[in-house]
Amino acid sequence: MNFLTNYTIKAKIKIIAFSAMVIIISMLASLILFYDYHEKQVIDFTKSETSITTLSNNFHQKLLNQNNQPLSKKEIDEYFNNLKKNLHNSSLYYKDSSTQNLLNTFIVLLTTLLLFFMFFGYLLDKTIRYSLQSLKQGMTTFFNYIINNEKQIDKIDIIYKDEVGDILEYINKHLNDVKKIIEHEREFNTQLEISINSQTELLLEKSNYLEQYKYMIDEAEAVIQFDLFGNIIDTNDHYCNLSKYSREELVGQPIVNFLNSKDPDNEFYKKITNVIIEGTVYKGINSDVSKEGDVFTTKTVILPMINKEGIIEYFFCVRTDITQLIELTNDIIDTQKDVISTMGEIGESRSKETGQHVKRVAEYSKLLAIKYGLSKEDCDLIYNASPMHDIGKVAISDEILKKPARLTQEEFEIMKTHAQLGYDMLKNSKRTILNAAAIIAHEHHEKYDGTGYPNNKQGEDIHIFGRITAVADIFDALGSDRCYKKAWELEKIIELLIFEKGKHFDPVIIDLFIDNLDEFLCIRDKFQDNLTS
Repeated sequence: MNFLTNYTIKAKIKIIAFSAMVIIISMLASLILFYDYHEKQVIDFTKSETSITTLSNNFHQKLLNQNNQPLSKKEIDEYFNNLKKNLHNSSLYYKDSSTQNLLNTFIVLLTTLLLFFMFFGYLLDKTIRYSLQSLKQGMTTFFNYIINNEKQIDKIDIIYKDEVGDILEYINKHLNDVKKIIEHEREFNTQLEISINSQTELLLEKSNYLEQYKYMIDEAEAVIQFDLFGNIIDTNDHYCNLSKYSREELVGQPIVNFLNSKDPDNEFYKKITNVIIEGTVYKGINSDVSKEGDVFTTKTVILPMINKEGIIEYFFCVRTDITQLIELTNDIIDTQKDVISTMGEIGESRSKETGQHVKRVAEYSKLLAIKYGLSKEDCDLIYNASPMHDIGKVAISDEILKKPARLTQEEFEIMKTHAQLGYDMLKNSKRTILNAAAIIAHEHHEKYDGTGYPNNKQGEDIHIFGRITAVADIFDALGSDRCYKKAWELEKIIELLIFEKGKHFDPVIIDLFIDNLDEFLCIRDKFQDNLTS
């Protein structure tokens, strides 16, 4: 109650000031009275002294003149009577106007006044304290009454005014403001209550949806929760059924223990470790091993669960079983591979070349792709698509394709069309492997210096698949017997490759081939031709 505290301080200041003022006025009044009385007595004493002096002088003069005219007895008696009277008045002055008596009286008077006003101040202070305490209680009751009956109150009639200020007048003056504040608070509380009720209903509705979402996820998806160290802290029944482990067997175990590959260099192993360290989101496909040793594949999403302070508390992992879909996709891909490989062998067999040629070209191409630094997906893609590099030869006549002698210029021009023919056969396919095969068939006869066919592409404008397959195809063709030539010696082949470096072939690929020649020779030895005629 700062308002009442201020009034208490003001009241005490008024009491002290009033008491000091009364004491000062009393002192001044006493001093004035004392001074006036003193001056009057001095005047009377001066008059008496003058009278005595005059009488003495007269008497002295008469004594001097008594030889001529002696003093009568009456004159002598009159003189002494007057002298006695004046001396009596002077003695009274000194007796009655004693400074000590006057000061004593003055001190007693001041002391009495001081004690009186001290006692008065004490009583007034006690009275104000008691009044203020009562006022505090009264104001509490008063404001509670206003809060509960504010609609019935318009004004408070002032019939009493306190001694230390206009407290009730102040209250009355600001009563409307108090009422407005109370009304505002009530309106605010009403709006707040409406908002809270609305938000509560919304939260209940969302909570209901969340429960349904949770049910849907639990029924449709395998869910794992793991901590910041990668240890499983919970899982749902769906994942237990998928992995054949019980919840008790899973909780507390590192999640990586159930991966198909526990090799730290495994791609998913590295990704999930990175997710835990950096708190990032992961989306991908990975394989796990069940308790019975079966491999199952899931589409996996890992999300860090972050609290309102921005700190990761745990990770939420949702996994969709796509094992059957992957198996079906793999079957389709394997079928495509078989078809492509078979078609490649058919194309080569028309020119009296064995199917081992397309196998060696595929192995050489994949090894070169690995050494060049292509992704695993691209390495596998070139391995599966490169057997189709000469598929366009199926459209070339036997007279040209199987001619044992050197082709004429016209025949060679016809032979060159197999690159475009192969591309035209495959270019409209929506299959990734066949698209890659179309590129290889079209560009594996282009030369690095731009003198190749069919479009005279040069340098890195030639697709990397075409540049790689070109080296693999020439190396194997020169090292194999054909109907129109014998196989070259290895030294002669290497000399040609080095000579054509930067001309026919990509120099980087030639360097990679020469540096890793032993690995390519192992492939050649593994897939040797077995011609009987």
